[in-house]
Amino acid sequence: MSDMRVSAVICECNPFHEGHRHVFEEARRIPGADRCIALMSGDYVQRGEPAVEDKFRRAEVLLRSGADLVLELPTCIAAGSAGIFAGGAASLVSRLGVVTDLCFGSETGDLALLEAGSKVLLEETEQFQSVLRAKLKEGAPYAAARAAALMGSGVTLPDGHPNDLLGLEYLLQLRRDGSSVVPHAIPRISCQSASAIRAERKLQGDGVFPDDLSEALYAAILQTWLRGESLTRFQDVTPQLAARIEQELPRFKGWSSFCEQIKTRNVSYTTVSRALLHILLDVTPEETQLMLHGGPGTGFVRVLGVRREAKDLLGRIASEGSVPLIVRPGSGADTLDPASAGIFAKDLFRSALYRKTARPEEDDVPEEARPLLTV
Repeated sequence: MSDMRVSAVICECNPFHEGHRHVFEEARRIPGADRCIALMSGDYVQRGEPAVEDKFRRAEVLLRSGADLVLELPTCIAAGSAGIFAGGAASLVSRLGVVTDLCFGSETGDLALLEAGSKVLLEETEQFQSVLRAKLKEGAPYAAARAAALMGSGVTLPDGHPNDLLGLEYLLQLRRDGSSVVPHAIPRISCQSASAIRAERKLQGDGVFPDDLSEALYAAILQTWLRGESLTRFQDVTPQLAARIEQELPRFKGWSSFCEQIKTRNVSYTTVSRALLHILLDVTPEETQLMLHGGPGTGFVRVLGVRREAKDLLGRIASEGSVPLIVRPGSGADTLDPASAGIFAKDLFRSALYRKTARPEEDDVPEEARPLLTV
């Protein structure tokens, strides 16, 4: 068993499409993997929105499409900025203790280019820092400033390649961790995008979308003020953004329109939406830092589903990994340190909010009462 190759794919599958199926097929083929693990966002995603589909439905699709085990990323990682999402997820890949290969979709499929970029980001030479500072001083958004700094260091990444940017972050984190996990950039195939599918489903009224959480968001902002707290206590809410929220709140009509009201030339719609999601879900910098940089035995990763013939992975991760594995929420959290247990309890509350939003007319079934999804 010790020489088993295990590949991992970090994903959202929001929703699942043929491009995802292709990545999982290649994640087995390219490294010749015996097992494949998906580390998937749960009920909330990196764009600062609720997932269109329930995480258990997406997990089941993955188990029937190439994954042997589906693990849920903690909410503060899944709903974080690109660096937090990719860095946190890639760090978990290493901490699982069993993964030999990390596979990710890429617009260019140029692993050498992305490796060169990750090396520049890790070293942060004076040349890189000089260009970065100059661009930020000119008012450029951080992502654009960093792209210019990379170009100034001899690494040019094409515009409009979000998967390459995530790949860059995965590789950077593997370098930081000194990880032995082997990366593979899988060229993307042409197919209908997840954003196009989401747009179609929104027109059909099929799924969960940010505006479905508008009332809850408004209440969360007001409750923060009633407690005498600043909105800056939440992850990604800067003093400037907090002031904009306070200024525009009297004209609040709904989540999407509020993002349009608050965004600026240098603060994108997605950045605003992500900050609002953090307010709603009570995601704090302290929580995020613990999940990103906690030592061995801290944090957690949650099992969403497993294939029967791959249950051996659960035992291997438990014995060889350095991150606690929660198989059943009702009992698994007992092994967590107090801070991580508190974060996991918040994640269960966040999921309950999602379920009630998705199915308001149904009686809720707590996750603690659900049997392990097995196919």
